[in-house]
Amino acid sequence: MVPGVTTPLAIPVRQLVEFACRSGDLAAGVPGPTASAGLRGHQQLQRSPPPGYRPEVRLSATVALDEFQVELKGRVDLMCAEGEPPAIEEIKTCLVPPDRLPDAQVALHWAQLKVYGFCHLHASGGARIRLQLTWYDLATGRSYADAEELAYDALRDFTLAALQRYLAWQRLMQHHRRQLRAAAGALRFPFGAFRAGQRAMAADIYRAARDGGQCLIEAPTGTGKTISALFAAAKALGEGHVDRILYLTAKNSGRLAAADMVAALVRGGLPAGSLLIRAKAQACPCHTGACERDAEGRCPRGLGFYDRLPPARERLLALGTMDAAAIDAVALEYQLCPFELALQMAPWADIVICDFNYVFDPLVELSCLRDDGARALLLVDEVHNLVDRSRQMYSAQLCRSDLDACARACRHDHPALSKALRRVASAMLRWHGSAATAPAIGRAAPAAVSRAVDRLLQGLATAADDPYPEPLTEVLRALYRFAAIAALFGAHHTCMARAGARGDSRGDSRGDSRGAYRDVEVKLLCLDASEYLAHSYQSFQAVAAFSATLSPADYYRRALGLHHDTPARILPSPFAPQQLGVWLYPAIDTRQHQREHHLGAIARAIGAVYAARPGNYLAFFPSYRFMQQVAEAFTAMFETPRPLLQERATDEAQRRAFLDQFECGRPTLGFAIMGGVFGEGVDYAGDRLIGAIVVGVGLPAADTEQELIRAEYAAAGIDGFDFAYRFPGLARVMQAAGRVIRSERDRGVVVLMDRRFGHHQYRRHLPRYWHPRRCSDPSTLQGELQAFWQEAPPAPNNS
Repeated sequence: MVPGVTTPLAIPVRQLVEFACRSGDLAAGVPGPTASAGLRGHQQLQRSPPPGYRPEVRLSATVALDEFQVELKGRVDLMCAEGEPPAIEEIKTCLVPPDRLPDAQVALHWAQLKVYGFCHLHASGGARIRLQLTWYDLATGRSYADAEELAYDALRDFTLAALQRYLAWQRLMQHHRRQLRAAAGALRFPFGAFRAGQRAMAADIYRAARDGGQCLIEAPTGTGKTISALFAAAKALGEGHVDRILYLTAKNSGRLAAADMVAALVRGGLPAGSLLIRAKAQACPCHTGACERDAEGRCPRGLGFYDRLPPARERLLALGTMDAAAIDAVALEYQLCPFELALQMAPWADIVICDFNYVFDPLVELSCLRDDGARALLLVDEVHNLVDRSRQMYSAQLCRSDLDACARACRHDHPALSKALRRVASAMLRWHGSAATAPAIGRAAPAAVSRAVDRLLQGLATAADDPYPEPLTEVLRALYRFAAIAALFGAHHTCMARAGARGDSRGDSRGDSRGAYRDVEVKLLCLDASEYLAHSYQSFQAVAAFSATLSPADYYRRALGLHHDTPARILPSPFAPQQLGVWLYPAIDTRQHQREHHLGAIARAIGAVYAARPGNYLAFFPSYRFMQQVAEAFTAMFETPRPLLQERATDEAQRRAFLDQFECGRPTLGFAIMGGVFGEGVDYAGDRLIGAIVVGVGLPAADTEQELIRAEYAAAGIDGFDFAYRFPGLARVMQAAGRVIRSERDRGVVVLMDRRFGHHQYRRHLPRYWHPRRCSDPSTLQGELQAFWQEAPPAPNNS
């Protein structure tokens, strides 16, 4: 800090209080209202304020403190400025009487109100103010008020103490950011020369960050898009065009790859504070079995969490790299939950690497990552996955059998909750109607089901204090999501109810008129999430979306909610054409009604590919059943190799065991699913994979949901089949094929088996750098592949 220079600093009151006034435990254990329910409660009280009160009044106050010129700003729910003394009222919605709220939560409410009171008196020159907290219990409709008249001196002392704690942290942050910008300006690309396409990609992203725009980039697998994007973002950070970088990916492998590239930049001299946010199931000790809750169901690492947080926060800032190991080590030292500790660091990290849902999912999003006041660059990797993922984020479903199972588990200890669960199940059955199999479709959220869910969630907070049974945890998540999506239900949603697949055959008087139990699933389906995504982008300075598969660009612009004129770049392959041989094998028909007639032909063709040069291959299929049928046909024809099949449900240990087979030194033929964990985001470098056999064009299953998506696009004047089937299928094909060539020294083959690959509608969307050859019988295919393998490999291209 330069002596004598005053640094302006604008601080929202809520941000100050959240940072500097929190104390006590992490989790209260009392469910809060949904955002929409809380808003309705606020509006109800604001509609009829006391005489002289005005709603939604903005406040600000400027304070000179040490070297800072601080502007505090906020907005109060109700205010009477002309009274004697003036009065401010803050409204907080809850689902229990306030005497059941945790003390730490009530203290935080009061802290916010006290800072508001200081802002008004400081700006107006007043001496005293009346502060009132009004809690509105949504479960009962009752209001509870607590008021106190306080003098300016007391409010000033309270606020200045909070500001001193906040500014001490800001000094650390500002020192860190000065060092970061100086180093970023001198940063060099960490791998020497750029590969083909990397410089162009970096330039596009840099321009978007500088000018505040969007860009869409298709970068073939092996381009090195992760380091290209992060290097460009770091340069934009160093030149002051953006203040932070958010790197989003769809899969854990992508996040680990991004963390590795940030580490390379750090080794090159970039002192960035980078944070990797893991899923709660991976990071929280209570989920991993490393921590035991007490008899009241409380996690010891959550008790006193905010009291132990400040030194842990400073330790992580000093470390800079906040990967899983660093977070876990500091969390263990200070006995904090590592998952929650990572979330606490999210507002302060220069680079945050996380899953899509922390920005786009309405129930999981971190508001600190979408702070309108922060100039953030959003980097979205594997963005082709965001089309389906965003639909899922804005969809919800309930299953009657799950609700009934939880109702039975709660019957003795939580009879009121059990009854509420059964009311929701009954409302679902009534909405579905009498049809046992045909789905019921509606263009509005089912009001009766939504009311039953809302009443259940409100009643949760008043239930007994005994721990809920384990099965209820997942059902509660589904209920909260259902309530949230019902509140967001819009023009691109539909509701579908159908007979579920999980119902049992026991007699049940609560079933249909025949007395047989009938399961029902009710889904709130988002058919097109592009408008929600477009709204999310508005929170960011710039958006760069990239993937190995983004053709055609018009489809991805529309489906991802990007501007219609967002520039799209298709980068060339960084590898020599001779490194990859591509064959179209149109003698196969994988359409649903023809598959069984071609099982033997598919098996023989796979055998020909393997026989041309034994090694590591992956054959990709559109479904598990089809994969199993081909595997049976293959083993009946060939004694070796024995196909290694992807399991239907694959955990991390099974995934690792599958991949290890490709590193064991003996040839392996794997069978996997297109779009699955082995078809995207896995780096099979070198001889780990020398060929990919793609069986089918990857179309999503033509079920009711997919047909609704097709109809949604068709109603907008778009080719519904292309948007719902063809383009998503081709993305799976391209991703599977992209596993083969990963470096300048790799060489391999791709064989596309399906008659449709010979059609113009599919061929014209294949990568430009492919030069596919046609072949229609196994012996010819084997001979051409043998000739390919006998050719001299190209010299490595490092340009």
